[in-house]
Amino acid sequence: MASTLDSDRAGERLRNRFRRLIDRMRALLSLPATLDIRLSQVQAELGQRMDQARTELKAELSAQLGFSLHDFEAVLAEQKQHLTTEQRAQVDAVLGALRILEGAQSLQADLLSDLRSRLDGMKMGQIETVLNDLASQIKNLQNSQFEMTNRLMHLDTSLHTRLNTLENERLASVSEDIHQLTALHFELHSSMRERSTVEVSDSKRRKERADPQPFERILEQAKNDFPRIFPLWVERLEEMQRAFLETKVGNAAHAGDSASRVFRSFVELNAIGRLLDVGCGIFGVPYYLASYPEKLVSGIDPLQPTAAMEFEFVRGLSEYLPWPDESFSTVVSATSLDHCLSLERSLTEIRRVLRPGGRFLLWIASIAGAPRYQPDREDFVPADRFHLFHFDVSWFQPLLEGTFSVAERVELHRKDYSHVIYSLIKI
Repeated sequence: MASTLDSDRAGERLRNRFRRLIDRMRALLSLPATLDIRLSQVQAELGQRMDQARTELKAELSAQLGFSLHDFEAVLAEQKQHLTTEQRAQVDAVLGALRILEGAQSLQADLLSDLRSRLDGMKMGQIETVLNDLASQIKNLQNSQFEMTNRLMHLDTSLHTRLNTLENERLASVSEDIHQLTALHFELHSSMRERSTVEVSDSKRRKERADPQPFERILEQAKNDFPRIFPLWVERLEEMQRAFLETKVGNAAHAGDSASRVFRSFVELNAIGRLLDVGCGIFGVPYYLASYPEKLVSGIDPLQPTAAMEFEFVRGLSEYLPWPDESFSTVVSATSLDHCLSLERSLTEIRRVLRPGGRFLLWIASIAGAPRYQPDREDFVPADRFHLFHFDVSWFQPLLEGTFSVAERVELHRKDYSHVIYSLIKI
């Protein structure tokens, strides 16, 4: 009897274990579906949080921009009030001076009339006394005029000082704040962009490498093609090489410059596929391409690099790009196109190596009133020791629009010039 009970209990335990094993297997079989549900929930929660974070960042950016613009308007209103007060004071002073001069003229006429009436019946001694008195009054009048002139000069100096403070300090500070906000705005949009759009599944374009000539041969060709302007260009190339060796800051884009930050985010937002940097510099990967895949980057520059470059680099000129037609989806040029020999030839070459619909991301400095670059003119004079010419968008943008369509334009105003950034599409 005991043996039967033990056998039943053992069978029950075995059945229980079997049932538990079946339950575990069912649980394991249902685990993928459970994980899919949980993963969907987590993705939904992350999406909600990302949307909320984007909304909060946009609201914060809008608020900061609104505060800055409000402060800017307040500063302008305050300066306008100060200037109005100074102008009124100056006008009052001038009117007072005029009244004094009118009074002096009237006094002079009265003195002359009185002098004539006295001289009619006076003797010589009396005449000398009157003349001495008249000389004393004229001297006092001259002193009053001198004091009034000094007062007017002081008011004029004070007004110009206030105007210079407004132009050089207050407006410059507010302008830089706006530039920083613009950089932050572009960085925000760039950080939200899907980086997968950088890659382009076109293996043929990736394999098309440059076939450059020796740099000395390129210089010889440029000398033959542009005999008049070439010696002036070589002088400025040597000046640029010396300047770059002295300091990088001021001669290349870097993180501390708000315009450089704007252009970096602008490139991150617009660049796709294989990219050519015309005027990439000599310090390795430029700041504005630091986040771009190096395997997709090619660069060209006439200066000798300071170290080995991490991407395909060619020492050459923008007038003679050594890549086949339609090799690139994007071409970039950052404050370097104003160092070229021929602007028309460079733009033609850039368009040639771009694929149809490709983007040309261009950053220039525009100086109002800069003359159009015409190196063949008999009276041509280089712009400065580094540049043959400077850009002015009034003549340069129509030249661009003959070759590209302007998809986007950003302008950052400075005191004496403007940073202008273009997204251009090959047409």
